[in-house]
Amino acid sequence: MNKPNKLFIWPCVCFASWLVTGCQQTTSLTASRPVPALIPAVDLPTQASTTNPDVQKDSTDQSRTEPTNGSAVELDLGSVRASALQNNLNIQVELLSIDSAEATLEEARAIMDPTLSATLNRSSNNSPAAQDTQGSQNDNSSASLGVTMPLGSGDSLDVRLPWFRSSTNAAFSLASYNAAQLDVTYRSPLTRGRGVKNFERGIRIAQTELDLTVLNTRLSITNTLANAERAYWTWYATGEAVAVAKERVRLAEDQIARAERRVRAGASAELEVLRAKSGLSSAQEALLNADVNHRNAERALRAAMRRPDLPLGQQGGLTPNTLPDPSVRSLDRESLVTMAKSERAEIAQHQGRLSNLQERLEGAQDNERVAVDFVAGWGRSSIGSSFEDAFRSINDGREWSLGFNATMPLGNLAAEAQTRSARLARLREIRSGVSIMDQIEREVLDAADRYESAGERIKAAREELKVTEAALGGEQRQFEAGTVTSRQVLEAAEALAAAQNRMVSALTDLETARVDLAVACGGLLGRDAIDFGQND
Repeated sequence: MNKPNKLFIWPCVCFASWLVTGCQQTTSLTASRPVPALIPAVDLPTQASTTNPDVQKDSTDQSRTEPTNGSAVELDLGSVRASALQNNLNIQVELLSIDSAEATLEEARAIMDPTLSATLNRSSNNSPAAQDTQGSQNDNSSASLGVTMPLGSGDSLDVRLPWFRSSTNAAFSLASYNAAQLDVTYRSPLTRGRGVKNFERGIRIAQTELDLTVLNTRLSITNTLANAERAYWTWYATGEAVAVAKERVRLAEDQIARAERRVRAGASAELEVLRAKSGLSSAQEALLNADVNHRNAERALRAAMRRPDLPLGQQGGLTPNTLPDPSVRSLDRESLVTMAKSERAEIAQHQGRLSNLQERLEGAQDNERVAVDFVAGWGRSSIGSSFEDAFRSINDGREWSLGFNATMPLGNLAAEAQTRSARLARLREIRSGVSIMDQIEREVLDAADRYESAGERIKAAREELKVTEAALGGEQRQFEAGTVTSRQVLEAAEALAAAQNRMVSALTDLETARVDLAVACGGLLGRDAIDFGQND
């Protein structure tokens, strides 16, 4: 059985160059098979690598670029994802959990290892004896060397070589002698714990726990990359909102200048200047709010990347290098739901937990049975004046034995309670599996709705931009003609800013909807796929 090797996971966490574009499929984890090495990307609408043409630097160098004073750091999705993956503490904790689970599995597999045992004793007695046959001086030495070998189905073979040496002054007894013995004992359970399935139950449970730990790491990586992409697009959207607010301030300042010219020409009253200045105050407040939101979003992005050269205390100096892609494709919802139900790690986790609960239930049911063991013994023994003589004639004494041992707790309440608890836990997991399937389907359909809705919103925002831009130009011309006031011009400028913000929101919502849909389908979309390498 293959087991996940952290040595292939850690280089992926450390090197951004392992980010490769593509869409590959995996096989769901079962209790008897470790998690596949690839975290796939989902084949959703293809995203072009739309980057700012003014930036020529390779994105793979961004996570290692030390910014100089006054220089801007260009960020694209590749560098953001690489930094988030490399520096995330939760992933590092999950990797340690994999090490712990691997150690637990090795401990479980140690049940197959033979056991070597040895004893050495020495005793001396010098005391008055009530009878001459007892002896007043006795000196005894004993040693034993043995090995116990599990046979893989609950049976065991125990081979021991004991040795005994005695010296005494008792009447009618040898003054000194050595005794050697060879004992072979075979034990086989006939009821409880019999068979390979029962013997290896602990190994299977530990293997599944290791697989579940790897799945938790996969989910942690998925969430880390998805959150990093969401943070990037939130930061991008708030940055565009600042630009829109600045443009609104500029339009308000232009309106003040326009109103002052008309006042000086005697074509308008001083009230128009006051109205324009009131609009400027409103635009400046919107700019301040947009700037605060942008600072918060940038701080969240820095926290997601955890780059040493981009501490949380710094602000500014970052430039987006990956731009939104407005392309939208139609979705086959039924295919996406089917993909999600085969690729989501939660499904494999449910199957793994259910497998372990079934193992524990069978183990509890086995413990309810009466323990009956068959025991067979075979031995050789001899006595001699020396250690060598005793072992040389060890075939002089022969013995064998056959027997059965049976044990059962009176009432057996503990085993019955353990079985009842295991059965209820398995039933809960079975029922939760149905809700997991329903939740996955709902998440896919909800993400598909958000994706398609964002595409429709982009179309509507484009039309609204055309209308509001034309309306603003018309209001400005009407103001120069003296047919409208500054209030109508400022309202048109505010409407244009709102349309621009809605356009930015629709574009970034489309990007985050792609991420949400990929996560809901069980993959990592974004702009890349993550390859962890192959398992041993």
